[in-house]
Amino acid sequence: MAQKQRKGKRESPWLVARRCLALLLRAQQGPASKEALLAAVYAAEGAEAYGDAGGQVLAKRFENDKQRLWERLLARLRYDKAAGGYVLAAWERLLLNLCGSRLGSLS
Repeated sequence: MAQKQRKGKRESPWLVARRCLALLLRAQQGPASKEALLAAVYAAEGAEAYGDAGGQVLAKRFENDKQRLWERLLARLRYDKAAGGYVLAAWERLLLNLCGSRLGSLS
């Protein structure tokens, strides 16, 4: 039986985890557009955060990262029309307090 070839290069699990944490950090600050969430990821991880992805591929990776937030951290990120952006709609036990003002005091 021939092995099915994968499309594209496999992403680093650590890069994916850091992207998800960047999304979570931005979402904790309040409602955000998709563009603002992606900008937060790029600011944290650099221009190669999603590789050369654009269009449908970028949209799929963004959706996958939102799904990973729910599956692995039990934090649901969803679009709220009334709030005008994505919000943290549910979380089981959000163990992270990623307050940006305190990150500098960790060193």
